[in-house]
Amino acid sequence: MTPLNHPAPGLACLRALALVAALLMALALVYGLASGDFGPEARALAGMPWGIVAIIDVYIGLLFFSAWMIFRERGRLRVALWLIAFLGLGNLATAVYLIKALNEANGRLAVLIYGPGRGG
Repeated sequence: MTPLNHPAPGLACLRALALVAALLMALALVYGLASGDFGPEARALAGMPWGIVAIIDVYIGLLFFSAWMIFRERGRLRVALWLIAFLGLGNLATAVYLIKALNEANGRLAVLIYGPGRGG
């Protein structure tokens, strides 16, 4: 087990996964904006039981991720801007935030979890 204040080798893999996720989400958003009609399609999705389940699932995930971001970030404006990004861009923004947090951590798990200046 890696202590929180020592380098965590798995974080490089996590960064690569976050980069791939950000790219996939960006491509998916471009596809949806170019090919879809958000209003009617969102209404149709919200009218189906599994569509409702998917929407609830996404927003619960965003809620948990937002709680972690609020915990580790300093500054209300920064928190507010990230929350707006999460709500508007979904997991594209969460992937970008994770990449930001991993870069700040520089391989240190405690900094990833607690944020710069508080994570050792």
